[in-house]
Amino acid sequence: MNKRNPIIAYTAIMVISGITVGCSNGRPPLEKISLAEQALKQAENKNARSYSPLEMRLASEKIEKAKEAIHQKDFETARRLAEKAEIDALAAEAKADSVRAKAAIDELKESIETLRQEIKYSSDQ
Repeated sequence: MNKRNPIIAYTAIMVISGITVGCSNGRPPLEKISLAEQALKQAENKNARSYSPLEMRLASEKIEKAKEAIHQKDFETARRLAEKAEIDALAAEAKADSVRAKAAIDELKESIETLRQEIKYSSDQ
């Protein structure tokens, strides 16, 4: 009897593990796609299409491919594509933020230089 208990316990663990993995892969990753779409929309709101069109296009394409994978019941591929799409959208947003920040810095540098010239001109007179 003692030899059967470990076998039964091991079998039960394997069955439960299989069910858990099966259930997690058996549902469409709608939340992941929603997160990717939200990230894409947020990047669009920050005008990322102008600053990083490649990343935005890649994110859009991956979202569409993820939706196609869901229709084909390939939920694991859909999940991976949605996660990659979210990363692409976040990268596009970060790039847009970076370009805007650089433009603001350049503008500040110009303003500082103008002020320096005005101060120099005022002190010379």
